[in-house]
Amino acid sequence: MIQAVGVKAGSRIIAVMLLFVISHTVRSQTFIVKDSPFIKGSTVVIPGKEYKRSGWHNIFWGKHYRREWNTAFRVENFYLDTAAGGLTAFKEGGGRQSKSLRLKDKNGKEYVLRSVNKDFGKGLKDMDETFISRIAKDQVSIGHPYTAITITPMAKAVGIYHTTPRIVFVPVQASLKEFSNEYGDQLYLFEQRPDENQEDADNFGNSKNVIGSEKLMEKTYEDNDIRVDQLAFVRARLFDIFIGDWGRHP
Repeated sequence: MIQAVGVKAGSRIIAVMLLFVISHTVRSQTFIVKDSPFIKGSTVVIPGKEYKRSGWHNIFWGKHYRREWNTAFRVENFYLDTAAGGLTAFKEGGGRQSKSLRLKDKNGKEYVLRSVNKDFGKGLKDMDETFISRIAKDQVSIGHPYTAITITPMAKAVGIYHTTPRIVFVPVQASLKEFSNEYGDQLYLFEQRPDENQEDADNFGNSKNVIGSEKLMEKTYEDNDIRVDQLAFVRARLFDIFIGDWGRHP
């Protein structure tokens, strides 16, 4: 009898926890705060208003960095026609957790916009629009929204190649063309995309030809004179472990 009561009580608790998630579903979208029109070139935004939840919700699902996701701040506006000498959006990316848009300048050098807000639910197969995907989305609040910009000085200090992201707000604009509705009025990290010739980029070791993991494996198998810099590789992996970056993108 005691066991049966315990099971029932546990079921009720789980039902209540799920109700908190199911009853509060908000589409990921940067919230624009009405601001003085006299301050040009910037916008005041709230990066993740959907993570502001009740005290009861936080008891079950965690307080996390919800306050930081719901704190308004001023950020520079980003316009493709003037950034980096003029950029053109040509390809969508991301899909697992973040939205990204690839850009290139007049010389073909690539850059990328990656959404600050993410959706862990997108990484769960066949779980779209389920309570599990909504729980996963809510748990984006476990991460601080601006962590990425803290990594660059640490990576530089230990001699690891790195990008130099900036946090920017991308208003709806004609330069986005067919991507405007989907990608406009959102908060992003803007950074270089390491690929091919990077001789003018100290942060990529002024490399003449940056390649991906697959191409690297091909080269090492084809020619035994080509070897990976073992110390550089281990240093980078230990740094990943130190900062808790478990992503293994090529």
